[in-house]
Amino acid sequence: MSLAPVCELPDDTAGFQSITLAELVGTAPVLILAPHPDDESLGCGGLIAAARDQGIPVHVICMTDGAASHPQSRNWGDGRLATRREAELIRAVGHLGCAAGDVSFLRHPDGWLGAQDRDAIANWIVNLCDRMGAASLFASAVMDHHADHKATAAIAAEVARHRPALRHWAYPVWSRWDDPAYAQKTGGVPRRFDTQLWQNAKRAAIDAHGSQLGRVVDDDPSGFAMSPGFTEFFATAPEVFFEVLPCP
Repeated sequence: MSLAPVCELPDDTAGFQSITLAELVGTAPVLILAPHPDDESLGCGGLIAAARDQGIPVHVICMTDGAASHPQSRNWGDGRLATRREAELIRAVGHLGCAAGDVSFLRHPDGWLGAQDRDAIANWIVNLCDRMGAASLFASAVMDHHADHKATAAIAAEVARHRPALRHWAYPVWSRWDDPAYAQKTGGVPRRFDTQLWQNAKRAAIDAHGSQLGRVVDDDPSGFAMSPGFTEFFATAPEVFFEVLPCP
């Protein structure tokens, strides 16, 4: 992720309808699309941990290399930061019950996912869905203001168009953080997933993304770093999901 949070929000889900894991995913394999390494933990960490606790397979696809978080760094250029972020993601999902083989890295350039071949990416994901037998797809919400989040949402919609039986859920990250009216912009009904039982695992997963917490890159003071309030909010607040219905 490459944008800094602008305000801190309280728990915003009090009026949302609760949803259970069974209602979200049933018992079939789950596919998560993460625009950058860390979105899977912030937006879906509790869901992933809950599914794995029930023995439900989960596969995470990281759409971009995440290398744009510290563009002025010389020490972490030439792919070094991207490699670091991949390792962080694997550690993160390990805390949630997944193995390294449960992650695919597409390695598209951070910030430029929308310029890639959307049809080719969607077709690759469709093939993975078929091989996995996935019944649900979770992807970033189109309301998120980061271009890669929007592109991921569009790719997920294309995947769902090819596989109408696939349930497509959106999870907000940036819009939830900086737009108090985000829930009215989805066209769907927000659902609240209680992650309290998996809070420690989710917190550890977020903490594994050290490069995004100001702990790794020390030669780019303008680089991105998640604030303590931001990480605490996503570690402790219920997760929010919207079902994305196919266009008529």
